Amino acid sequence: MSRIISFLIAITYSVYIFAQAGCTDPQANNYDDNATINDGSCTYNPTEYVPPFRTTLADELEEISAMFRYNNRIFGLADSGNPNAIYELDTITGQVIQEYELLGTENEDWESMTFDGEYVYVGDTGNNKHGNRTNLVIYKFPASDLEQTEDIPSNHIERLYYSYEDQTDFTELPKNKTRYDCESIITMGDSLYLFSKDWKQFTTRYYTIPKGPGGHYSAILHDSLFVEGIVTDAAVLGDSVVVLLGTSLTGKGFLELLWDFPGHQILAGNKRQILLNQPQLGQPESIILTENLSGFIGTESFKIGGNEKKQALFSYSIHPWLQNQMVNIQNLLAQNKTLELFPNPVSGNSISIKLPKSITDTNIQYIWVDSRGSLVEQKQIHRLSDDTSVKCSIPVGIGTDTGYLLMQMGGQWFVGVVVFSKH
Repeated sequence: MSRIISFLIAITYSVYIFAQAGCTDPQANNYDDNATINDGSCTYNPTEYVPPFRTTLADELEEISAMFRYNNRIFGLADSGNPNAIYELDTITGQVIQEYELLGTENEDWESMTFDGEYVYVGDTGNNKHGNRTNLVIYKFPASDLEQTEDIPSNHIERLYYSYEDQTDFTELPKNKTRYDCESIITMGDSLYLFSKDWKQFTTRYYTIPKGPGGHYSAILHDSLFVEGIVTDAAVLGDSVVVLLGTSLTGKGFLELLWDFPGHQILAGNKRQILLNQPQLGQPESIILTENLSGFIGTESFKIGGNEKKQALFSYSIHPWLQNQMVNIQNLLAQNKTLELFPNPVSGNSISIKLPKSITDTNIQYIWVDSRGSLVEQKQIHRLSDDTSVKCSIPVGIGTDTGYLLMQMGGQWFVGVVVFSKH
């Protein structure tokens, strides 16, 4: 028996030795290739992205505040002062296809929506007016009701009332001064996850409540993350990827990517913020995420300094940051989706790319990847429609041997292998 115990101790010790915690993401600037357990310590260089404009949205969605996807159909809602209804929208034209009123409900400040495969959850969760609401509620109804053309019957709608377990002071505050606003809910497992819109500390805290049945619940606080801004919506893919949408303190929109976390501990894995450098972007308020790591961002009408930006829909993809780029590169090479680069080998600070004749895009996304698959830089090129080639600057730190240039054009990705001259 003592030999067996000694053997088990040795095995346990060996597992402990070889199960090294650290940053496991090759794209991070502190990647540890010896780490086998992700401890959430990854850090990343500042990253910007230009989500492509899709379409202007209908007037009913001038204040679009949430979206969800059901059977490849997209639904949105508008916040306080608008009807107690959700709208199916056409992602090509931006027009409303169908309106569904939630009978017997009130839109005090609808700000969030999510779908768990069976039920739709509509969150009357906005609390920025005075920060002292005591009637926060999430409406729940069967998604199958959306197969009809009628409004949602009141007797199909359950009400999940809730309060935050750590809010004890309900003193009336000036507008946009509370820490207990919320515009973002997702569903994961048997719970709803609520992300706070913190107007004072610019963090987001996440809480959970059970998904039903109707009743009164205490929202349990789990963790917080400093996002340097305010979170305005959230989306989830399975139980593995969460995307937070928001506005940073600099006024730019952002995506906060959360993935590779243990269990449902959303903030214990990788956390990477992507700034949205899109001049047409208004006030980002709603987001959906699909299985191919892409989706849509909905923005409210926004006016500042006499400059008005209409409510609009933008497409986006987070695929470049959540996948090991070496896998993407090998797939593109196997499909012969390659770029003609010159000069190559390169010894200067830039390289030219011959564009495929079928490409008519004037805005082209490109990313530089180093030899181990880490993303080094992502930018956008603006080119004239009759340009047959474009030029890219080579970022500092790409390496001295081989690098990769990936470009997204016409909805497709292409790759070029860059060989650097040795001096």
